[in-house]
Amino acid sequence: MFQPQKNTESAGGEYALGIIPRTLKNGKTVYEHNGTLTGWNAQLVMEPTSKDGIIVLTNSDKAYYLTYELMEKWGKNVLGEKVVDTFMLQITNGITFVTVGLLLILLLLVGIFLFQFKKGRLVLAEKTKRYKRYLISSISSIILMALYFLMLYTEIPFELLYNMTDYYLFTFFPTSLVRINVILSLFAVLVILSSRYAKMKKNKWFRLN
Repeated sequence: MFQPQKNTESAGGEYALGIIPRTLKNGKTVYEHNGTLTGWNAQLVMEPTSKDGIIVLTNSDKAYYLTYELMEKWGKNVLGEKVVDTFMLQITNGITFVTVGLLLILLLLVGIFLFQFKKGRLVLAEKTKRYKRYLISSISSIILMALYFLMLYTEIPFELLYNMTDYYLFTFFPTSLVRINVILSLFAVLVILSSRYAKMKKNKWFRLN
């Protein structure tokens, strides 16, 4: 049961019978398996030669990444090398990349807005247009944010795609996903606030109140 089986390669590694063998750089081989259901997360990893191992049992969705972090720290302190799940590493790096990218775009848009405002290129839109823009931008932002949270924090996607209940997409991401939620919320605020302004037309040197 410890030998890698044919056609079992996945993002997490190559499976034996129910466990994933991982050969470390120091030559040691560990065997790891994660168990996940909504509301529960567990992790098992062992090194048979030294008879060392760790089992983590939790009753929280947020512990999905905690179990892997404990596995890494156990490997570093007991075996002399972190035991890293390649799939978890890819997800974590992906979240970091998206977070940094969104933050840079947000800062760029804020910078452009402030620059145009300082140069006097933006003026308050007419009242009617201003309220209309407020309404459209607010409703659009609310709808988009609602769809985003429905996709991540409800069981609707799994029900529609796989006819599975009690599964939530957010449990497969690290807690750093919250940073993306905050940045997207700031995007919505920027869109709503900037909707009250319009670009100043040429040869028009007064503000509309």
